[in-house]
Amino acid sequence: MAKLLRHWPFSRVTTTILVLPLVVVCCFAATALTIGNPKVGKNLLVVCGGAILVVYFAGMAGIRLYGAITPANDRRPLHRDIAIIMGLVIWGVAAFGIIFIPAAPYADFDRLFQRSPDESIARTSFENLGASLLFDRHGRIIMLELHDASDDALSPLRDLHHVRGLTLDGSPITDAAMAQFGHLRTLEYLELAGTGVTDESLLFVSRFPCLQSLNLSDTIITDVGLQQLSQLSGLENLWVSRTKISDSGMSQLGKLRALRRLHLDGTSVSNKGLLRLVGLRKLEVLSVRGTGVTAEDAYAFEKAIPGCTVHFGAAGPAPASNP
Repeated sequence: MAKLLRHWPFSRVTTTILVLPLVVVCCFAATALTIGNPKVGKNLLVVCGGAILVVYFAGMAGIRLYGAITPANDRRPLHRDIAIIMGLVIWGVAAFGIIFIPAAPYADFDRLFQRSPDESIARTSFENLGASLLFDRHGRIIMLELHDASDDALSPLRDLHHVRGLTLDGSPITDAAMAQFGHLRTLEYLELAGTGVTDESLLFVSRFPCLQSLNLSDTIITDVGLQQLSQLSGLENLWVSRTKISDSGMSQLGKLRALRRLHLDGTSVSNKGLLRLVGLRKLEVLSVRGTGVTAEDAYAFEKAIPGCTVHFGAAGPAPASNP
């Protein structure tokens, strides 16, 4: 690097123009990391930052190689041309990364490439099963609610690509069902309460980049599965009531910086676990009814996170989880 700087052939103005995109990318990446979206931040640094550095070294290598076989008087036009090419490429890479990397999880690639998958067969199958469906203005299924569904009954989901909300609570589905809709990168709301899913299913759940609300209450998930959920940086609402999670799993939930509502009713969580959640500064509602959390613990938590309301005491009926 020191040798590269010693032979740097550009003026201060040109250098500023070439270095500024890297600074901008680093600022955007730092912002993404700070606001709780580490995946976007890391991708910006690795993809854009790495590409810009490659352009720097490629440009310098070209100058050194051509300079070795070119008289000194003829080198300045070459430096100017290479600086222009480097500037265009670097600014293009920076603009592409800043615009498209954060938006990639939300992109509608089917529409972008004018693909129109036929959903008529899937629609008929779900209607015959008594499912409740909601469509967008293009006639595509975006919300699906189906109870008492089996693993095989969900196979038509493979033909759907725009579903944002999926409600399967109370269905006797197992981990095998997750393979039917693991491709739904547009999914924002997922209801699996009272199903037969286990920690194995959470590996699929962690791959939904747009997921905002998740209900896993009355399942047999454990602290092991929560390690997968910690990757859902955009998750805002989480229900894990009456599951097998404990204090040790709270450190994983503490990584979900976007959480606003968290329901832990009927679990073995105590004040020790609550202490691992004090980093959730956006939390508005925490429900710990039927746990080891005392009134004193609840009040202390509310003081630690201004604006958060803690519901504690005896366990009551399971609340509805509206998206």
